[in-house]
Amino acid sequence: MKKSILTIAAVVICAASLKAQEKTYKPEGGMSSLEVTFDPTAIFNANSYGSMFGLNSIGGLNQGIKYRNWMSENMAARGTFLFGLVNQSFAKTDFDSQGNEVDLVDNSFEWALQIRPGVERHFSGTSRLSPYVGSELIIGYGANKLTSERLDTADAVVSDVVKNDPNEPWRYANGFTIGFGLMAGFDYYVAKDLYLGLEINYAVAYNKANKITREVNGIEPVETKTGSNWYINPSSMANLKLGWNF
Repeated sequence: MKKSILTIAAVVICAASLKAQEKTYKPEGGMSSLEVTFDPTAIFNANSYGSMFGLNSIGGLNQGIKYRNWMSENMAARGTFLFGLVNQSFAKTDFDSQGNEVDLVDNSFEWALQIRPGVERHFSGTSRLSPYVGSELIIGYGANKLTSERLDTADAVVSDVVKNDPNEPWRYANGFTIGFGLMAGFDYYVAKDLYLGLEINYAVAYNKANKITREVNGIEPVETKTGSNWYINPSSMANLKLGWNF
């Protein structure tokens, strides 16, 4: 009888221990998480132009590093944050009136600030799988400028400037953006506090671009008003992600 009781007790202890170990895969209240976008094709496809790790980027409206603060095992406050600056120079040449080659430079500059606070509700799933739904507020502002050097009629190097030109392939959304997004996804824990996952989202956003300003050397600046845009749009693709808890 005594031996049976000891056996049963050992089984209960082992089961409790295994259950406790299973719970360690997922975060507990008070923990934090960070995420980056993960592209597994970059490992196997030598012709892939994307990087293996990167930041979310969908139409300039979903960029930045995602941070989670776990209020409990099932609820997390999330925020995607971006402060981006991109400055690029492009060398070119031209010929003056004497036929001499002159080196010129074009320069593009853009910046953006984007904040996307939100919440997530996680469901039980399994010991490693954590499905969730959530929502977020979208707030952003960005601007850009293109400076082009040229030779004037006196062979002097002068610069023309265009601010907020919508015809250039900018990385960030121009002007003021505000919106609301819904998302669904899952985290799969491959190890303690380390997970892979996938997220899809659907957003409603309003964007008011900045005025276009053209400053041609020797001529008064000309401003052109821009319209506003409404977007009701899902993400163009699902986002694979790699994250860790701490």
